[in-house]
Parts: sequence; structure tokens; C-alpha cells
Amino acid sequence: MELLKQMSKQTITYLSPLDALIAVAKRLSLYENQHKLDSEEFFHQYRQGKTSDEIEFIEWANDYQHYLALRQEIEQDQRPKCIGMGDSGMTNLSERVDELLYADHQAPSPIKKRRVGILKGTFVLPLPDDFDEPLEDFQEYS
Repeated sequence: MELLKQMSKQTITYLSPLDALIAVAKRLSLYENQHKLDSEEFFHQYRQGKTSDEIEFIEWANDYQHYLALRQEIEQDQRPKCIGMGDSGMTNLSERVDELLYADHQAPSPIKKRRVGILKGTFVLPLPDDFDEPLEDFQEYS
């Protein structure tokens, strides 16, 4: 139960599954560089119980599962476009997804939904008439 309290839930909205895939792939890359271990190999070890239950490993495993699901979703969305191209069409699709993933893209910023004027009129400070006058406590410094 303590572990769940330490983990924070985040909701981030991206414009497309590809944007989300790129962001998740970049997070996976950070884990891989830090631990000198490929995500696929890590996940294999994780599922066999060969890693600890540290929060970082749980998040890494979750990110990897999210990566696999997003990649599958993108490939399924693109599959109808590859009909009639045979296996080469799917190979080209996989290569295109890899190209998009590993190109030097910057992950898009999450969409921030703000409403203009939401606090208008709700926060008013009453200011005294002598607000701009020098304070008596600081007379000796002027």
C-alpha cells in the first residue's frame, strides 16, 4: 500500500497516438541509458520476477506496455493503407514508425486546457489610499 502512495498518477493528453508513442519511446530511452539495458530485455526479466519492485521498475514496465499498445494501435490504423502491398507494405510501415520514433523529434508538450477569465472578479485586494506612500519604518533609509 505504501508503494501506491509513492506513485503519482498523471494524465497527459497528446494530439495523436504517434505523439504519445514518441513521448513514451523517449522515456524508455532514458531508462535504457540509465540502466544499460534494452526495454524488451528488462520487461522479460521483470515478468519473470528477476527485478525488484522499485517504483522506477514498475513505471518502466508500465511505459513499455503502453509503448507496445500504442505501436500496435498505430500499425492497425495504418494496415488498411497497406492492403495490396503484401509483406513489403507492412515492413515499410514498421520502418516508417521506427523512422518517426527515432528521428530527432521533440516530444510535444501536453495540451493545457485553460479558460480565459476564470477568476475575473473573484479576487480583489482592498488597497488603502496611501498605498503608494513611503513606509514610516523605512524613512531612515531614504
